Amino acid sequence: MTTTTIPPRQYLHLKPLQLSQIPTHPLIKAHQPPSSPSPSLRNFITELITEAILFSDTTVSTHFKPKGAPKESRGSAANVQLLTWDGDAVGEEEEEAWFARQSRHDDVKGHGSADWSEFVKGLFHKHSENEMEYTPDGIAML
Repeated sequence: MTTTTIPPRQYLHLKPLQLSQIPTHPLIKAHQPPSSPSPSLRNFITELITEAILFSDTTVSTHFKPKGAPKESRGSAANVQLLTWDGDAVGEEEEEAWFARQSRHDDVKGHGSADWSEFVKGLFHKHSENEMEYTPDGIAML
């Protein structure tokens, strides 16, 4: 069995970032010490997206493991598999508990399925509303 190296992450963690790690807004800059350099917005977003892509392409596919059996999802013909990873935060002493859901769908309009435009509408445009229906316990976190 080969082990896959987890790419280092500067920003993509579950704990909050320090003010010095995020781009500075002019109203906040006045409250920071002058010696606290912060990244430009362009560099910050580029690095964060790069980390997310690498994390998704490497860590999720190689380190996340199924938890329990796949479950039915209301209104969908596709079952949903919960995935977990209790990975160490690269360069940190604490572990981070990550979770993901995985499902496979046919790109077809119809009961229990969705074509791409319906999928985008449900996942991106109405994500919060659909998430509350899917995980009612998450309402308390909003």
